[in-house]
Amino acid sequence: MQRRLGVDIGGTFTDFVLIDRQHGGVVVEKCLTTPQSPEQAIFTGIEQIEDRCASGRPLRAEVAHATTLITNAILEKKGAKVGLLTTRGFRDVLEMGNETRYYVYDLVQQFPPPLVPRALRLEVSERTLSDGSIVAPVRDDEIEERVRQLVDEGVTAIAVMYLHAYRNPANELRTKEAIRRVAPDMPVSLSHEVVSRPREFERLSTTAADAYVKPIASDYMRRLADRMRRSRRSDAVSIMLSNGGISPIATAAEHPIQLVESGPAAGVEAAQYYGRLLKLDRVLAFDMGGTTAKLCLIRNGKVTRTDNFEVARVNRFRRGSGYRLAVSVYDLLEIGAGGGSIARLDQIGLLSVGPESAGSEPGPACYGSGGTEPTVTDADLVIGFIDSGSFLGGTFALDASAAESAISSRLAKPLGLSTPEAAWGVFDMVTEKMAAAARLHLSEHGEDPTRCTLIASGGAGPVHAVALARRMNCPRVIVPPLPGVMSAFGLLAARPAFELSRAVRAPLSAQCGPRIDRDFLELERETIERSGMSADVSVERHAELCHVGQDAAVEVDGSGDWSDPQTLTRMEADFAESYSQLFGRRGDGKTLQVVSLRVVVARDNPALTPPRAPASPPPSRPSRPVRFGPDDVHESPVRSRHDLAPGDIVNGPVIIEERESTTVVWPGDRLCVDQSGALVIELGEAPGNPRQSAGNTTPMSRESQT
Repeated sequence: MQRRLGVDIGGTFTDFVLIDRQHGGVVVEKCLTTPQSPEQAIFTGIEQIEDRCASGRPLRAEVAHATTLITNAILEKKGAKVGLLTTRGFRDVLEMGNETRYYVYDLVQQFPPPLVPRALRLEVSERTLSDGSIVAPVRDDEIEERVRQLVDEGVTAIAVMYLHAYRNPANELRTKEAIRRVAPDMPVSLSHEVVSRPREFERLSTTAADAYVKPIASDYMRRLADRMRRSRRSDAVSIMLSNGGISPIATAAEHPIQLVESGPAAGVEAAQYYGRLLKLDRVLAFDMGGTTAKLCLIRNGKVTRTDNFEVARVNRFRRGSGYRLAVSVYDLLEIGAGGGSIARLDQIGLLSVGPESAGSEPGPACYGSGGTEPTVTDADLVIGFIDSGSFLGGTFALDASAAESAISSRLAKPLGLSTPEAAWGVFDMVTEKMAAAARLHLSEHGEDPTRCTLIASGGAGPVHAVALARRMNCPRVIVPPLPGVMSAFGLLAARPAFELSRAVRAPLSAQCGPRIDRDFLELERETIERSGMSADVSVERHAELCHVGQDAAVEVDGSGDWSDPQTLTRMEADFAESYSQLFGRRGDGKTLQVVSLRVVVARDNPALTPPRAPASPPPSRPSRPVRFGPDDVHESPVRSRHDLAPGDIVNGPVIIEERESTTVVWPGDRLCVDQSGALVIELGEAPGNPRQSAGNTTPMSRESQT
């Protein structure tokens, strides 16, 4: 197809980007998310695009999709009733966890309730040893009895986790056959397919979560694909995985837990695209939407990843207080600070912001949909960062008086402040909240914020990006075209890809090389088969190494002949470099061992030209007063982004408006328009930011002083 459509369902808005490869056109759309029926917002947005295109016929396109459905199902406890079959003696692993306390001084700390209650966790008399040998095979009659017991209890999905099944899955596969004989239509999640790695708690927790969301995810994906097909809009629907790959919707439905960070991964893909385009070696991707803000470090074009992820934390900022998911995800920092984050006074009368959000229903007070709590968006409106008449190109009028009333009654009067002062306090607090979390995130990765360029996206990202960069002392902010729908664009920039990993345990030596090569070949065949991609694909090999006796694994490029000493020497050097970056030294000289292999099967996308900012209505007024501090108000010019051309230079303060977002350039800063259409903002000398301009990296051909 010549048309490709990216659709990102967020907590407040659903975003659309349509690219016509034949005619080079770009159409951008936005509509409110429909939480009770997520696909409804998709078709509402598509119908709005069709009306704008005035074609008179259904929109035919390849559709790439990102969703928060999986995360929301776990957060809201709306998943399936799951039964578990596990090795005898390991029934309570799900509840015992790894026996760590996420806050050692809290004597009554809580954990989220297990996704499988104890009564539905049944033991099976089987045993596989750590070397893969089976000393007790499963008995079909026992499995069938257990399954009938679970069916009688009303379970709608079954998870299977046997000890050391990642080494030899024979018992799990035989169990699945027995389940099919008793309950042919029962969704089943096998631990060796979901997580092919050791650590029974993490593997069990992830498998249980996969089974928990599988019925609701499969039903949603089937409804979406069927409706797309029946409406003759698309026969090719794909979905974003948490690791940045794009997978056919049928493949993703097999193990939907891979979609837990689907939406945020799409935003990272877009930031990665512009980082490569502008030749930036250190990028901090900053995406601020209606519910949360997300940050991710990208170094030399590579995104940091982790397989130690949590969702639904009881204590939002305490690692270990949520459901542990051993899935490959981009290493994102997520903060409860979005445009819809609610500001209120805490128990001792101090101002706090988030993590609770007004979402899309009822939304911020200024939306006029029944919301009465003051939010970050209300504060942005009161201090002048956004305008009531220009929001979404003037198609979504904001109620400024409602925003002022909410801030005045809930915050300003109790604090003895004026309404603008209270609004500034909300803005300042949410900025510091994001900056503090970002500084910690970067320090954990051994990175200095003064060497990073901030790439801003999301509806609220460009509004807050320069303030965040100032607080962190980042020298430069980049706002790509279409920042308010950048995650939807990231879906089109991402390549179709699918990956699998496998646990191994072998020393890094030429003697073990043939065995590793055989394991890689077998893993490649399995990955290609499960991906559904067979032609015109590239295959990448990656390996995790660690010191013998340690648990801090580092991933290196696994390509090459593993029997060749030069290949091993290169891997040792790559390991030492990455280890040094993470831990400040190049290792302890101990022998290295291989702990896991990862294969990525991918297909390149057609060349993607950076989109230009689409035409939008002129600003509702040529300038407006904007508050840049408690008592620092500037009459700031307002420009339409569509009117800015490559090479233009604009000195702050200035407000740059476009349909989906607003960019705020502070006094003392300098904006230059790159040839790609991106806004490059160099932070200069200004109140609250003593940093001098770090110099422009973009050619400039003409200057328009405001």
